[in-house]
Amino acid sequence: MEKDDPVYRQLQRHLDRLPAGFPEAESGLDIRLLQRLFTVQEAKLAIQLSMKPESLERIYHRVRRKGISLGELRKLIDEMAHKGTVLMSEEGYREKRYSNAAFSVGGIYNYQVDRLTKDLINEYWQYQSESRSKARLRAKAPGKTHRYKTVPLRTIPVEKSIPLPEKQQVGNYDDARRLIRDVQGEIAVANCICRQSADILGKPCSRTDLRETCLIIGPDHARRHVEMGIGRFISKPDALAILDKAQQAGLVLQPENSQRPEAICCCCGDC
Repeated sequence: MEKDDPVYRQLQRHLDRLPAGFPEAESGLDIRLLQRLFTVQEAKLAIQLSMKPESLERIYHRVRRKGISLGELRKLIDEMAHKGTVLMSEEGYREKRYSNAAFSVGGIYNYQVDRLTKDLINEYWQYQSESRSKARLRAKAPGKTHRYKTVPLRTIPVEKSIPLPEKQQVGNYDDARRLIRDVQGEIAVANCICRQSADILGKPCSRTDLRETCLIIGPDHARRHVEMGIGRFISKPDALAILDKAQQAGLVLQPENSQRPEAICCCCGDC
């Protein structure tokens, strides 16, 4: 049967080689998640991609012996990009480029916002719990450390609530409003996948009624969300207004932990 195809194990191992990883789960949840999101044909194509954006022609050069035409490849990979199982990039390129998406950490799972199901949510969080348990055991083993030393998000304190020592300053790079003002290009907003998941599971957020709080500030990233149908373009004043509402609600502003963050999350201690 299609669901038992060994290509899913190959895909799991392929995604696990990406920086964010996608480790095997003894429970089989890793495979079940992939089966929900990839057809066998899509899984076979994803294995042929890399984390480096490549042109369609370059990818076709690798897969043409598998009996797929250039037109069929373009249709299939664009459908996968719309589903959020691969990434399509245009910024800085003369033509579309495609690459693998990480499974979590702002990747494939997050791109399922607005199309989540209870089963997908439950399996994802069960998988994450199992993975974290294995990571903790690995960290406790002699000579072992956690696989990843850098966390994907960093926290911007609400300056009105947190007193700082006299010599300590919050740098301008940690100013969420400056991040918005400095955006060159389009900004998008998407629903918070954490609060949306809580709503679907019947445990709505107790901290805020805000849902549309994920600010996408990387131009390519913003366009990608809109083309996937999971975000909408907004103006800088609109984005700043969302930050104001998030601060008033006591949410924690967390941009991606990079020099040029592409997203700002407005998080709470509930969801």
